[in-house]
Amino acid sequence: MTCNDIMAFLRENAYPYYCDTDSFEKGSWQDRYFNALLQSLPEETLAQVGNRLVMDPSCPRILFLKAEMILTVKVEGRHAALTTRTLLRYYTDKKSRKVSMAVKELMRRFPSETQESQRTILRAFLSGGRKEMEWAGRHLRDHWTRSLSGPVAERWKATRNPVLGQVALRHLPTAFLLEEQEALAEALGYAAVCARLGSHPAFRLDSARLTVPEYFYVMAKLDAGRSEAVNVPLVMEFMLDEYLDEGERLSPGERDRLLWSMGRIGMTEALMKVLPELRRREEEERSLDRIVFGDQDSPDRMNFVGTLEIEDKMN
Repeated sequence: MTCNDIMAFLRENAYPYYCDTDSFEKGSWQDRYFNALLQSLPEETLAQVGNRLVMDPSCPRILFLKAEMILTVKVEGRHAALTTRTLLRYYTDKKSRKVSMAVKELMRRFPSETQESQRTILRAFLSGGRKEMEWAGRHLRDHWTRSLSGPVAERWKATRNPVLGQVALRHLPTAFLLEEQEALAEALGYAAVCARLGSHPAFRLDSARLTVPEYFYVMAKLDAGRSEAVNVPLVMEFMLDEYLDEGERLSPGERDRLLWSMGRIGMTEALMKVLPELRRREEEERSLDRIVFGDQDSPDRMNFVGTLEIEDKMN
């Protein structure tokens, strides 16, 4: 039975039924009949029928959705029958024409795999394309596997990918991070490197490379305010006063990070002192918005604020 034969039959019998809202009833025997008809088709024929249904403007939407769903189940069932070893072979053989399928299926079944199998998949993904490499990186960032330290280090050196940089900064040995500190700073920001390495005697923290909010964040991460060797909060109060006096704009992200840092360091008096200034700045921004955009909920203003939020996340 060809695709043309099936399409002719569906146009004559299925189209009228699904287009007639009075006669169509989901779960009726006729609805089940067309489900069974589509289910009976070979996978290749069903894919052809599905493509034809999508392109046909007169086709009832429910019909091509049925075809798509049944095809998906068929394909997933076939893929699920493949062994992980076979999928890995498809993935590593770029001429197999099954790389994309193998990636999706390996990611889908990953949580149910054994630890040994998971390590094998992660190792393969680390050596693969950017999408799979970053997927493996995000997993390792939160669920570290020490035996993959070598592949992570090698792939980081080869790609300078920020996701792998995060994995390295969180989990790899300090000696390696000291060697890679400039590359890591370029990929993740100097503040992130300082927060990780700042307490190591071999690391020289260059405060000139940090903004005041970044410097506060680094000190908070290093618990500098709790050190008995130097009274850091007093120095930082002076830095904060000078920074705010210069009228530097604080993005919402910078403001929140600054407040978190001050709380972590224990700068109670400085927090009480800075509240009026933060309120004044907030009111100035609102007044400026009213002058520029008028209505607080106008589309122009919402788009502008959205743009600023995106910029804050990127910086």
